[in-house]
Amino acid sequence: MDATPDRMSHCSELSDSALGSSFEAAYAELDGAEAPPSADMVAELESGLLPVCGLESHERGIVLLRKSLAAGRDEQDWMPTQMSSPSPRWGGQDDWQHMRPCLLKHLLPTSAALPHDLVIIPATYFRDPHFQTPNAEEDCVLVSGGVSNTFHEGATGGCHFMPLLREKCKREYEVKASLSSKWRDMAMAVEGRMGHIAFLEERVRDAGDCYFHSVLLALHFKGVIFQVEEVSGPLMEEVVSCPMGAECSTPGSQQVPAAQTAGVCSTPGSQQVPAAQTSPSMARTTPSQTQSERRLACDPRGLCFEDALAEEEVGDNILKDPVLELLVKIKEATNAAELDKLLFPDRMFIDAKNKDSVYDLVKSNLKLAWEDKRNHRQLSEEADFDVRLRTATPMAEAIHTVARAKGVATEALLSCVECNIGFLEAPGTTITHNKRSNHDISTGSPVIIGSASSSRKSALIKMTDDWLTGTPGASPEFADKSVLTTDCTTKGVRNCLQEFGRCGVSTDEAANTFETKFSDKESGIHFVSVTKLNTWTQSEFDGSATGHSKTSLDKYQFLLKAAGQTEVAEQIAQPKVHGFQKRLKQASEDLVAAWHAWMHEHWAAGPPLKLALDGRALSMYQAVKSAIADFMAETKMPVVYKSKLMFWHSDILRDCHKVFRATQFLQSMSKAHSAPPLQRESMSLDEFTCALHKWICQVRTHFASYRFAAAKQEEASVSSGHASAGHAAVLLAVESSLPEPTQEDLFMKNLMARAPHNTWFTSADVRCWLKNKRGQSYKGNLSEKIEKAIGHLVDHGLLDLYEPETPPAEGNTASFTERAAKRHGSSSTTGKAGNVAKKRGLSEIQNDEKADQEKQRLRLSANDFSA
Repeated sequence: MDATPDRMSHCSELSDSALGSSFEAAYAELDGAEAPPSADMVAELESGLLPVCGLESHERGIVLLRKSLAAGRDEQDWMPTQMSSPSPRWGGQDDWQHMRPCLLKHLLPTSAALPHDLVIIPATYFRDPHFQTPNAEEDCVLVSGGVSNTFHEGATGGCHFMPLLREKCKREYEVKASLSSKWRDMAMAVEGRMGHIAFLEERVRDAGDCYFHSVLLALHFKGVIFQVEEVSGPLMEEVVSCPMGAECSTPGSQQVPAAQTAGVCSTPGSQQVPAAQTSPSMARTTPSQTQSERRLACDPRGLCFEDALAEEEVGDNILKDPVLELLVKIKEATNAAELDKLLFPDRMFIDAKNKDSVYDLVKSNLKLAWEDKRNHRQLSEEADFDVRLRTATPMAEAIHTVARAKGVATEALLSCVECNIGFLEAPGTTITHNKRSNHDISTGSPVIIGSASSSRKSALIKMTDDWLTGTPGASPEFADKSVLTTDCTTKGVRNCLQEFGRCGVSTDEAANTFETKFSDKESGIHFVSVTKLNTWTQSEFDGSATGHSKTSLDKYQFLLKAAGQTEVAEQIAQPKVHGFQKRLKQASEDLVAAWHAWMHEHWAAGPPLKLALDGRALSMYQAVKSAIADFMAETKMPVVYKSKLMFWHSDILRDCHKVFRATQFLQSMSKAHSAPPLQRESMSLDEFTCALHKWICQVRTHFASYRFAAAKQEEASVSSGHASAGHAAVLLAVESSLPEPTQEDLFMKNLMARAPHNTWFTSADVRCWLKNKRGQSYKGNLSEKIEKAIGHLVDHGLLDLYEPETPPAEGNTASFTERAAKRHGSSSTTGKAGNVAKKRGLSEIQNDEKADQEKQRLRLSANDFSA
């Protein structure tokens, strides 16, 4: 929502003098220009909305704001009319901070507090679907834009202002759309994003008054009430300096000479405000005022501060917890479909309706991540990864609410919590895509968090450690934190794993856990072996034999949760030929704590399980696999990028496991599911989709960090005159002497890889093998591509064509597929006759120079052919 001054362009430094005194005449000269809002339309607004901020006219409010800005900026030359020249420059992001100190002196005691900030947002931002719209209930917002409000040399687009008001404000006065469409592009941009939540009031004044008139209306609907004596007319002799942030005093009944009032904000006059002026109009109650009891208390010394403790007690000031309402709906859900809708939003499946759309989603996002030029620091500032697409909705809302309340990053908190959940599975529990496969992986999800100093890293680690060890039902080794350590030797980790079946490394200062150039190597700290983390984080077999003992570690859980300064985390995560580089990832509190307690109760001490995907999730898994394989085949990437993509299987399944456990936990609160959630051992399509969104975000972050590491290595090599060939190898693209494969080459390579050894097959068999492929190579007329590919492979000696009249060679025991057997004549057949072919043996190809060269060109393995 930020709209910083440098992004505001010319809108941040405009003046009345720049507008010229003949605004209407100059505007009328523009070809095709539309009429600005008429004086009658503006007057309709100003007469229909009175009093405004407790003042009898809009003009008085505008003059007060102009005067306050002039005083705050120490402008000695200003006039209170919109076309006067010269006058203070207006529209900048810091103008509100200049105005606010002097406006505080004009507040009635019954007024709502002045907003601390006033945000200016260009209208074009609302056209960006990724822009996070402001909160119209809490924020004081102006929208800027337009191309028809300035006519001076150097103006490149104009700058009109309008206030963004809550929809409920329409109840106070009659809101009518402007008859002119001059600023309708701005209003429509806001309407398209904020719908019935907020609107722009288009009937504010034009030219030099648009900014001040907009501020006045925005303050009015925040419940601000001013008490001001006559301020119209030239008041320069009464206005003196009031620097931004300075306290301003109110002079007495007599005029104070300018020489005696340096640094003081003057309030003209001292007489009592007439009763007709203060009652009832100036003391009227606005909707904002009835909802908030915030009051400004000024003591006799002129010190004005809100009562912060009283503010915390106001209902609309307390941070609302969205989880409470969601949990009620979950408990009241009457069927599984209703419950699923509460757990997973429909927008999660917008681009994942079927296997084709999932294929396109994955491939397009991989292309985007690969072609992005930003590093991970830039990406973390600019990208907005919606946590609600990365886990079940109630859990996402709980994590975000706790993160806001505790002052930590939402994504970091979610990563640490999910790291805990993986650690709380029974030792030996594994996950896989299909229970019939032999590819089992552990449930642990290591996390390293890098952030600036004083960003509450210690609070993040302590809070998540307390959830892990301090929840009811935690076993003794958790309760006394025997399973956690901050720095340790390899022997110490092995002893912990052998005794408890678990060991966790949890630290808020990564430089004291990993040996880096920032570490204190003379303090006797035992640094964790980075290379051994490859074994432990995957729960792989670890067997050591020393002179005194033999240790065999097989089924165990390992936790790595580390936070440190950004530079430390970057060095730890630097891609290397060896070391820890395989897996690196970057309501409310009661709900999160209850999730940990539920894991302790049901799974931490139970028998090991083998969790897998259900049938529909496995179908999506296959589409993802196909998209990644095709992207890697079509894109030339350095080793480290390929390494990240090759581990997609375990990365997605680990994230899917965390969503699976969150869903089970939430389902256990509802009676909507007929089958008990605890008996389910298959991860669903919804859960896999959630994990897929999270993995896509993870890939973008990893690729960005690799670009950063490559740039750093290049800088180091330039400064030192030499580079580390081993480490650079993983970050640079591998040059090959072979030409880049074409789409036809990829098609033929896949055909040869799928064809069985020493077996005759037909074109129809090939079509059956390749019909579900979604890459560019397989689009179009598949039958023609198959016939063409077989012809090419026969011509280059990789395939033999079947000829019935030719007797088989002695010792040839080749079999036939079912379709090929029909073509062979062993049974009747119908339809178009296709080619019948068989892969040649490896020895035949090696003895044929032309065939051997084609095998190398297509990058076929010797294992693709029978011996």
